[in-house]
Amino acid sequence: MDNFPSKQEIFDALAYVPAEIEVMYNDMNELAKKHLEDFKTVGFTDKYYDELAALAEKHGVKYTNPKFVGGLRTVETRPTVH
Repeated sequence: MDNFPSKQEIFDALAYVPAEIEVMYNDMNELAKKHLEDFKTVGFTDKYYDELAALAEKHGVKYTNPKFVGGLRTVETRPTVH
């Protein structure tokens, strides 16, 4: 833990977080609490990702659903002989 900030450094940093960041963090925290039972049993759901995308739009930030992060991939196929 030598490289980790001290409690005082963390307090000082958190004490001056801009209000709009606190609001965004609170919105994300509320979303996580809303879906906590799903996180425990099935993990992240499409509904959670949809609501997360709505939060991103609300706060004017970019968001990409994790299932689309890899981009499009080619599909290997063999020609069909008729």
